[in-house]
Amino acid sequence: MIRQHGNSSADPIERDECLRQIRRDGKKSWKEAIGYHRRSLAETAMSRLKGAFGDRLKNREPRNQATELALRCKILNAFVAIGMPLNIWG
Repeated sequence: MIRQHGNSSADPIERDECLRQIRRDGKKSWKEAIGYHRRSLAETAMSRLKGAFGDRLKNREPRNQATELALRCKILNAFVAIGMPLNIWG
């Protein structure tokens, strides 16, 4: 049994239900049911974004911040495209 940490904000009943579901259906099914994979991908993307550009925005205005984030995402996608291998099917 995994014990609950002292500073956990999860309700023990919710947590127990999650543990029962994992035991009943398996960890993979539980992760699919709660959307864990999407969350993991989002956390990975944010980690890469912060690692490449830092965790603070330069602009103060919300409109400019949105533009800054869009540019950062485009640059990060360009980095990924450069590092991806070419697949030749034929």
